Amino acid sequence: MRSINHYTLNSGNNRITYANEAPREIYFLLQSIINKAKKGIVEVSEGMGMYIYITQEDASTYICTVYGKIKDQYVPVVITAGTKDESKRKYVWDTMEKYLISLFPGEYIRHVPVATPYIVDLVVPSSYIFYDILKMTGDFCKCLGWMMLFPEEMYEIHGK
Repeated sequence: MRSINHYTLNSGNNRITYANEAPREIYFLLQSIINKAKKGIVEVSEGMGMYIYITQEDASTYICTVYGKIKDQYVPVVITAGTKDESKRKYVWDTMEKYLISLFPGEYIRHVPVATPYIVDLVVPSSYIFYDILKMTGDFCKCLGWMMLFPEEMYEIHGK
């Protein structure tokens, strides 16, 4: 069974995750909005107050920012990225470390993951304002990672 390493850059925590751990309800929410989120910021589900924007270079690599909203302003909560391409392993990690350094100067720099595939999350300082969003980002980022990197496996588990 395939697995993905799921890192939290702020803490250095790593957890191995499997496709069947990704919540079914998040799969169905994401299935309908991923393509829209590649074109601009979209709300994950009406009334939830959680918004996302996805940048995808190719089928092997992505970055997504999860936002909350205050009045008309989108405020970052979590930045999450992933890759299954060994040649992009360091590039994705370096990109996320640059975000970490810009948000938390002097933060300890972790080493690049040993192998792909992986997902890496960075919780940003403004996240404390959006506790309801923050408490669900672990499952959300895990599910998004599986859908972006291995959509066929997610469909096999949840899409029928």
